[in-house]
Amino acid sequence: MAGAWLFPLAGLLTVPWSQPFVAMALLVGYAAHFAALAAFTKQKGPASLMSVAAFNTALYLVWLGTGSGEPQYYAIPAGLSLLLLLRVFRTGLSRDAYAQLRALAVTGIYVAGAWKPLLFNDGEAMLLCVFLCLVGVGAGIALRIRSYVYLGSAFLVTAVAANLVRFGMRDHRVGAAFLSLLGLMVVGFMVVLSAHRAALLQKYARVRDLLATWEG
Repeated sequence: MAGAWLFPLAGLLTVPWSQPFVAMALLVGYAAHFAALAAFTKQKGPASLMSVAAFNTALYLVWLGTGSGEPQYYAIPAGLSLLLLLRVFRTGLSRDAYAQLRALAVTGIYVAGAWKPLLFNDGEAMLLCVFLCLVGVGAGIALRIRSYVYLGSAFLVTAVAANLVRFGMRDHRVGAAFLSLLGLMVVGFMVVLSAHRAALLQKYARVRDLLATWEG
């Protein structure tokens, strides 16, 4: 067991840091090595920390070597790693603390995916944001976690609305079409609500009761 820890750490002294891809390959191997230690030994916590640290450092070297320095490329894997670590150390945290830290990590992931399409006109960043939010909402439904669903839906709607507003301000015809469509949707919603108010309220109450049984 001592060798399983000391030999990899000693190997860091000989890593050719001037060659990012070689160092990345070694760190990926370290991540797999410590992940195996976490899975098959009693040193689950420290080994998980080392595995996550090695993996994120390897990603950093990949982006450094390729020249892709977008902040979301660092923040999204870091947020996912934090979620994994919270899962590992779940038994040592209170239920409220675990839920709050998980919501914080998920918020960081969504912010990392949404900040660029909210501020700039970038089609690839918008697709990444939509994909990230849909995956988060799907994961929230599958795992029955409210924060994944609420935050993912909020960021998705905000990003889409911000881009529609940006396009509308740039092209008045698009803006007019967007406002007309929004007005039709509001009128249609009010008509449906007036015609089926009792049934809709009953369905809303069932959904709210169902979400109340999910984790925060």
